[in-house]
Amino acid sequence: NVKDGKGPVLTLPTDADRPRWNALPTEIAKGNEQVAEARKLGTPLFEQWFAKAKPADLDADIPAKALVARLALNEGKGLPAGTTAAGEPVTWNKAGKIGPAPVFKKGSHLVIGAAGDFGTKQAFSAAAWIKADKVEGTGAIIARMDDPKGAQGWNFFQSGRNLGVYIISKWPDDALKVVTTRNVVNTAYQHVLMTYDGSDKAAGVKIYVNGVLAETRAEVDKLKTDTKATTTTRIGQRSQSEPFHGAIQDVFLYARALDPSEATTLAKLGALRQSLAGKPNAQQKEALREHFLLNRHEPFKLASNAVAK
Repeated sequence: NVKDGKGPVLTLPTDADRPRWNALPTEIAKGNEQVAEARKLGTPLFEQWFAKAKPADLDADIPAKALVARLALNEGKGLPAGTTAAGEPVTWNKAGKIGPAPVFKKGSHLVIGAAGDFGTKQAFSAAAWIKADKVEGTGAIIARMDDPKGAQGWNFFQSGRNLGVYIISKWPDDALKVVTTRNVVNTAYQHVLMTYDGSDKAAGVKIYVNGVLAETRAEVDKLKTDTKATTTTRIGQRSQSEPFHGAIQDVFLYARALDPSEATTLAKLGALRQSLAGKPNAQQKEALREHFLLNRHEPFKLASNAVAK
């Protein structure tokens, strides 16, 4: 609150919230104990899997339920599969995250059509690897937003050093806007993912960076109407504005809100494949174990998701 001149604000639990507040430390400690016990039980199963595992085996762990689109965007030349060009052609950077990556700038973006046709009260998720060329300005990473119709639709965007999500029926009186708060964007490759539970509340929007839930704040929390944008879904721009500057790759769209363990899985799979392709060191093996437990050992997954919530 320094910017508004009002000084720091300390949020205290209300009388109604105090019983829950007092119970949380015990619940968290119990949850952590359950995670530790599940890890112990699942480790022998991991060792059996690890002895024979190949990089391609990890593809089975990509969340498949309600997956409506995946675009690798790693062809290295021409037009990426599943897209149509708009404006200037994208250029390619050989040093992508999963092969060559398309690089976007003002005047270039990709259209992916009907995928992502989500209503403002429909649960969905969107994810991608990004490498921002700069950490100022605003640019749409993935969007289905109709600028001439009051910015109707949704938009997962970079705003300087932060990320944000718009879900809009009519701006600003029938809309949500949620942004991260801790300067999470840099110019390295980062895995970014947003989820929305369809609740029409800002609290229903989550943003993850490299598989970790980011702290967010609601700037607008007034969504009332259930609408759908009639424009197409785009990578690298809204319908007419906010071009992204940098690389975007491995785009996923889901017609549901992914859970925290699934967000972690999408962020970690690329590095895990590389580990299995060689001879994993102790740190890499530990990362593989955590992945295995989150995706193939149900007691650990349930305990971890409960603590994350």
